[in-house]
Amino acid sequence: MTRRVDNAAAEPQRGGFSGKIFRAQTLIVGGLCVIVLLIYLNSFSNDFTNWDDDNGILKNPYIRSLEWENLTKVFTPGTGGAYQPLRTLSLAVDHHFWRLDPFGYHLTNVFFYILTCIMVFLTTERLLPSLREERDDRSNLRVALFASLLFAVHPVHVEAVTWLSARKEVLLGFFFFLSLYLYLRAKGSGRLDHKILYYSLAFFGFLAAALSKPTAVVLPLVFLLFEFCVRARGEGSLSLKKVLLYLPFIILSLYLGTLLIDVMRQMGGIKAYSGGTFFSNLLLVPYIYIRNIKLLTFTINYAAVYTVHLPQTVWSAKAVLSLLGNIAILGCAVLAFKKAKILSFAILWFYIILLPVSNIIPISTKLADRYAFLPSYGWCLVLGIAFERLYRFRLSSTTPQFFKVLSVSGLSLMVLGYGYMTVYQNRIWKNTYTLWADAVAKQPDNHIALCGLAVVFNRAEEYEAARKLLERAVSNAPYDYKSLNNLGITYFHLGHRDKAFRAYQKALSLDPYMREAHVNLALLYIKREQYGAAESVYLHFLQRRDKDANMHYLLGELYRRMGRFADAKSRYEMAVALAPNVSTPYEALGRLYMDHLKDSEKALLYLRRALEIAKGSKRAEEIKALIDRLRAVSASVRQEADEKNPRER
Repeated sequence: MTRRVDNAAAEPQRGGFSGKIFRAQTLIVGGLCVIVLLIYLNSFSNDFTNWDDDNGILKNPYIRSLEWENLTKVFTPGTGGAYQPLRTLSLAVDHHFWRLDPFGYHLTNVFFYILTCIMVFLTTERLLPSLREERDDRSNLRVALFASLLFAVHPVHVEAVTWLSARKEVLLGFFFFLSLYLYLRAKGSGRLDHKILYYSLAFFGFLAAALSKPTAVVLPLVFLLFEFCVRARGEGSLSLKKVLLYLPFIILSLYLGTLLIDVMRQMGGIKAYSGGTFFSNLLLVPYIYIRNIKLLTFTINYAAVYTVHLPQTVWSAKAVLSLLGNIAILGCAVLAFKKAKILSFAILWFYIILLPVSNIIPISTKLADRYAFLPSYGWCLVLGIAFERLYRFRLSSTTPQFFKVLSVSGLSLMVLGYGYMTVYQNRIWKNTYTLWADAVAKQPDNHIALCGLAVVFNRAEEYEAARKLLERAVSNAPYDYKSLNNLGITYFHLGHRDKAFRAYQKALSLDPYMREAHVNLALLYIKREQYGAAESVYLHFLQRRDKDANMHYLLGELYRRMGRFADAKSRYEMAVALAPNVSTPYEALGRLYMDHLKDSEKALLYLRRALEIAKGSKRAEEIKALIDRLRAVSASVRQEADEKNPRER
């Protein structure tokens, strides 16, 4: 017997709180935890990679301290690169407990992924009664189980979970679904005080999602999509009161969207229009959607990077097929809207969530597994509905259990297949070499993959192998300033100083703000003992980026080499002021006072601070040895003074 729900805001009269349903929910949540732990168990032994883990974790000064002064910097836009303060805060907590042991960071990533999967289950179960014709509690529970299970094991999520610098994705996932869940709780509550509480909590969940990754700005569109679907069933209405409830979400979304664009522009994440014009760039958008659909449905070999070629004309096969493919999928959403609004919601979810990275605004990375992390929920929801309908399907010519067995068997095979692919993909992220060797094998012409593998060879001092890879990368992408910079490093080590100089100059012509190319060019001048030229390079960079602590430190090192100790002291002190939780400038000041300024007390003060910061690292032992040497020298000096000036007894 079906029940009529007069208003979508009313709490559905379901058996969701009965003992049997509650036990089922508890078992499902426990099962999701176990399954995620099992398929990501082999990721716990993975190392850091040189793909953003260097700058995001190993060399990130903002994760070295949980002191209030540092936390205010973390939450201040423009001080820490991409504005993702909750990611930085979570990494700082990891650093506090684990220092630089990657195991702890992987544990946190998997923990937040488990929370995301749990919220996918709970959100789906609460979403379904308002968007499905079926009102049966057990049916909705099965859909929620099937969808969350497929979401938990989907291999496209490996990059978001196993890549430590992608912590933002699992944080975004948890808070995004938490906010939606709380919003749905508010809709289903009959008490005004409960509604206000849940709406407030949903807003703070949205804020947390946006502070994890600003692409969360699309969440209000998901709310509006839900309201549109519910209203179309005649179970809701759009009133002024509802508009006022949405207003804080919309204001925050607009503000953070503006902030996201501004930060990406400053970091070079926003590129020129593909093809040179806004309209030519739009040719890429339908293609990006189709490529993401392929990632979710037909991809077997996932890679760290993908090569994306722009459709050349509006009439090219790639452009036409991509456009027709999207029209067909959106057409399915329209056709399903009348009788299966949940299917329309799932399809439109995919299109809405992918909007910020669909290249309407051209971004540096056109396609990535992590971009499909949240959109994949739409695909998993469609599969969950399909398997549940098969589960309930009946034919007079078959036994009642036939389609149940068929549904569970098909679902199990898909879960096992996805799970195997996930476990396999975790091994690819084992370390920097395995990551980039796999990427080059799958995308042999991709300049990012070639450059990444070349960096591995450079660090292993296999410079000739690195040179071949980097020359291929530059040939395939002459605009790639990072490959040019790394090619300059390789030429430098091979003794080709003139080629290195030209590579650095070319990189800087493409990106005048590239920090690494400035550092390497200055180093080249230092090797030639052209200290004035090196100083000019550092100062030129600091004119644009005067808050760069490491550049002040390097300039201090140059002044120390030149014998300009007062200038060196000044630059070291600037580095300390800008990065108070980094040990290197403190150690440099300690050495300067000990070796040149002859002030043992200040030297000891700075070295102790450096030791305190570096505690637990390999560097700490060297600093400790330096302190012991300073104490020994100071004791010797005092002893000599006492012997020359004996005190009266």
